[in-house]
Amino acid sequence: MMKTICSIAALVASLTFSARAAGDDPSAIVARFFQATSTGNVVQAESLFRCTNDGQRAHVHSYVTNAVATFASGKLQSAPMAAFVGTNAAVVAIEQKHSDFPGRREIEDGYLVNTPDGWRLLPNPEDFGVPINGLTLALGMEFNRLSHEFNDFRRAERKKDKDRNSEQPTPPYSEPAARPPQR
Repeated sequence: MMKTICSIAALVASLTFSARAAGDDPSAIVARFFQATSTGNVVQAESLFRCTNDGQRAHVHSYVTNAVATFASGKLQSAPMAAFVGTNAAVVAIEQKHSDFPGRREIEDGYLVNTPDGWRLLPNPEDFGVPINGLTLALGMEFNRLSHEFNDFRRAERKKDKDRNSEQPTPPYSEPAARPPQR
């Protein structure tokens, strides 16, 4: 009987791991967050966060509500572009483009933690060090290491953008139009 229970437990664990490995990577969670907020699906977006108390749930609800207002307009496009993954923490590099500023992009960071339910966004996914996230010292150290990797990546991407922009020909200089006389 005990052998059967252990076998069933091992089977459940392997199926859970397989399901998580198939589509539950940090970049996929971030992409699902942007999809949910751009369509106004607050419940789905909130389900992608790790919340362990009422304070975190309230914070996440406010964060998601603001994100829905921002992304529903369609002016801001966001997508994961790289992930820096540790054992229990991940930092996802997020490319953001605003329709009012064509040709310009920002690279932001998103913080996730590995839970028994898979990867989940922190209650404040933009800053791992704030108290609302309730991190242990070990988890904070892992985020700190991954954050350094992210910052190196962002610097390299900014350098590429700068190099690309410097290759663009500058338009020829022209005299400004004459001003009409003032009365």
